[in-house]
Amino acid sequence: MTMHMKSLVLAALALSACTDDNTDDPAGTGDTAAPECTSGIVSVFPDEADAESIYYRSAIELEFKTDESGTASFMLADTDGNEVSLAESWSDDGLMVLLQPDPLMPSTDYVLDVSYSCDKTAALDFTTSEIGGEVEDGPESLVDKVFLIDLTTARITTPPGVGDLLMGLIPTDIFILVSPNAYDSATQEISMTGALGTGDGTVQDECMPSIDFPVAADFSENPYFEISAETLPLAVAGANIELTDVMLAGSFSADASSIQGLTLAGSADLRDIDIPDVDSAGLCDTVELLAPGACRECEDGVVACLDLVLDSMVANHVSDAGLAIISDEDIEQNPSCDTEEPAAE
Repeated sequence: MTMHMKSLVLAALALSACTDDNTDDPAGTGDTAAPECTSGIVSVFPDEADAESIYYRSAIELEFKTDESGTASFMLADTDGNEVSLAESWSDDGLMVLLQPDPLMPSTDYVLDVSYSCDKTAALDFTTSEIGGEVEDGPESLVDKVFLIDLTTARITTPPGVGDLLMGLIPTDIFILVSPNAYDSATQEISMTGALGTGDGTVQDECMPSIDFPVAADFSENPYFEISAETLPLAVAGANIELTDVMLAGSFSADASSIQGLTLAGSADLRDIDIPDVDSAGLCDTVELLAPGACRECEDGVVACLDLVLDSMVANHVSDAGLAIISDEDIEQNPSCDTEEPAAE
């Protein structure tokens, strides 16, 4: 780990507050600031634990102590000085920013230079992982390989500031399986199927409908794919909800042993989630306290829907059996599935 990274992480842990004796220097640059200055960096991603193996499409995240949305500037470049374009996305309060770079090169060192209020500067350096090279045995070798998504590896980036709250609602026994089921070499498109797992998660649940990805994914950027689904069923805090307008994206490792950098995006109606000591609309109220403006109107006009983005997930290869297409009708005809509604009391 370089001194730049250590300086920035130490600054984050100390909240980087300017002091009355005018000695604040969070980045180790020798710069000082006026006594009334309270700016500083609270946290960063990648942090020291992650900075040796960053996914080449990962977003960089910084949290500031004060509103920096109109002040901070950023420059990302590799160690040869080749600059990379960055797209900025700020929270409404100006405390958090997501920086989405153009796809980086695998196994490459990068430095993000940060300038912000009180004439402060900091440098965040990191190295991308080896993910980003083409699948060694070709896209056809991916067909029928089944991958189990590990939701516990997720980082919730949208809405900003509520990741810990929302991750705490997701049980550890939600298993999402994905599998390529065909590859068209002429169009360079890969078709995929999704399903929920049962048991230890590695076996498809035959009593739950499969997840339909109706449009094949463009795989011309091998190993990267991006695919869509209308809905994804989830159980959250004891309630069955549907994630709608779903997008799933990631990159296969060169040896096809995993999918890295998985991003899952979609929208959820929070009214069906029952949280103790919180009223029926209270989850959005709680989210709004941490991230003002995060909840939006649902189709019926009630402000209770939330757009979510989970990234940094990993999915490991668990079988070569493929996934079956299962419909509601298939489930009704399966004698091992209990499809009867519970009797009314």
